[in-house]
Amino acid sequence: MVGHAFYGTRFRASLEPQTYRLLRRLGFQGVAITDSLSLVHDAPVERWARQAVRAGADMLLFTSPAHARRAVRALVPLARKGELDAHVNRILRFRRILDAASG
Repeated sequence: MVGHAFYGTRFRASLEPQTYRLLRRLGFQGVAITDSLSLVHDAPVERWARQAVRAGADMLLFTSPAHARRAVRALVPLARKGELDAHVNRILRFRRILDAASG
């Protein structure tokens, strides 16, 4: 899970591409999940959702169902353009690993 802290940049870690590049460079091949985007109040949730997936987050966490619905609506156009394909593939690969381990 990637938090919203500031680490030497003016951007939150969960929204910064550099964060996810570092994770992958360090060998992390799992699913990168944001901390709850409902906790960030200084920007519209739609903007945070788009920014997080474009930065490299595979899954977005929300504590507010209303925020989650708004984020889904904001992400549908990206999905239609194929911008979420790598994220979906990583999640599906992880699910296959989990299914194999439990079966």
